[in-house]
Amino acid sequence: GPTGLKIRCTIDGSAPTASSPTADNGILLDSTASVSCAAFDEAGHSGPIATGTFFLDETPNLPVVSVTVDPGSMFDPDTGIHSMGPNATSEMPYFGANFWHDKELPVNVELFESGARSFTIRSGLGMFGNWSRSAAKKAFTIQMREKYGQTHLNWPLFPEHPSVRKFKGFGLRANGSNFTTDYVRDAMMSSFSEGRNIEYQYSRYVLLYLNGKYWGIYQIREKLDPD
Repeated sequence: GPTGLKIRCTIDGSAPTASSPTADNGILLDSTASVSCAAFDEAGHSGPIATGTFFLDETPNLPVVSVTVDPGSMFDPDTGIHSMGPNATSEMPYFGANFWHDKELPVNVELFESGARSFTIRSGLGMFGNWSRSAAKKAFTIQMREKYGQTHLNWPLFPEHPSVRKFKGFGLRANGSNFTTDYVRDAMMSSFSEGRNIEYQYSRYVLLYLNGKYWGIYQIREKLDPD
């Protein structure tokens, strides 16, 4: 790279800092990981962050959505938006828990189709759903905003509908309260509206990875909002 710049990287989802390990000798991975790197000058100032997911000893048999998110902001027991936090009630659906808060985290989102990366985009991640938020497997919403870099995603998320390719956001649905029993019913019932000139939410099955860890079968789902 340019003289005086050091490439520094992280593999835990956090943003690289001036104290992160350098990539002078490469980056050694022993399992699937999301790698984030940035160039730093001698004063500690950095350029933009580049993030990419590398799959080791895994060959996913569905498209993959890979989300890279700061692990503390997501999972810290007290403050993480995925966590119960200190103010949750003791009974389901645990009102007052952190996952009921309307908070959005900056993330990097990648889509892999047929083994190749289709896009990578900076966006915002929030918690999604109603009482299903209290389930162990939680749903998420992905939102594009100018402050993250792009106001829209331009990509055909649903291959059967290639003309639908501009998205302000989308849901990552964990199959709601059915997630322990089936992954078919909701999307299938919605699809029965096809051909009847009735609007319905498109769905697509994917595997979700969070910070390089397999998180389960999810559905990319159109959001019910003005966009």
